[in-house]
Amino acid sequence: MNPKVSVALVTYNQERFIAEALESALAQEAPFDVELVIGDDCSTDLTRQIVSEAARQFPEKIRLVLQKANRGLAANFVEVLRSCRGEYIALLDGDDYWTSHSKLQRQARFLDVHADCVICFHDVAVLLPDGTFCPQTYTTPPQKEISTLHDLFEGNFIATSSTMLRASAIPDLPEWFGTSPWEDWPLFILMAESGNIGFLNDTLGVYRYHGRGLWSQLDPVTQLEASIAFLLEMDERLDRRYSAWIQASVSSHRARLSGLRDTELSGKGRTGT
Repeated sequence: MNPKVSVALVTYNQERFIAEALESALAQEAPFDVELVIGDDCSTDLTRQIVSEAARQFPEKIRLVLQKANRGLAANFVEVLRSCRGEYIALLDGDDYWTSHSKLQRQARFLDVHADCVICFHDVAVLLPDGTFCPQTYTTPPQKEISTLHDLFEGNFIATSSTMLRASAIPDLPEWFGTSPWEDWPLFILMAESGNIGFLNDTLGVYRYHGRGLWSQLDPVTQLEASIAFLLEMDERLDRRYSAWIQASVSSHRARLSGLRDTELSGKGRTGT
């Protein structure tokens, strides 16, 4: 099979959610071949058994990348990316799922038409731990139809599981990427050096917010601190080619951070803690 689209699904200890992610990927309807490449990072629960059984049921559609030891999110992600054979690569986290059977077809059509775009993404609903959906979706309106590298330095506005990548635009990933705390934001930045980012203004999937992700488990102050540290690190790693943009974003983040800290201090003062 020469798939037009590869689905890169990374997972670790997600036995409660992985079946729904798999079902949403296997339910995709498209006039082209789709492969599902699953990378399990040596899960200690039933995740590996679940994905292995799915591969036995659908050997023509599913290929497994089974780590022999836990390597971390970014390293597992890189190996899965390198195993994908499609012209386009759709990303799916093992605890998220898609809600539209035509998602892959629509995104592939967008990239077919928009040769200037190396990334395409859409909005997703946010599922809370209590089983209800957040009134707001993931993407803050108004989201531009076409974004650029400059926009990514202001923050990562792309939900990982909404993303489709143009495989030919994925650069040789540097050694530091495998030790990054994030797999998506630095990849999007590296890709956006060579092209634009397209947005489909529709909600085609679900991001499961359960407070245990690398990002969602952080409080707002720590999130801003982590963003600032990441941007400063990227400024060095990109040889300061975009320092003006990055430093402007860092200044904005620091101003917001100062405001949050002032609010926390005033709150403590009122309560006497």
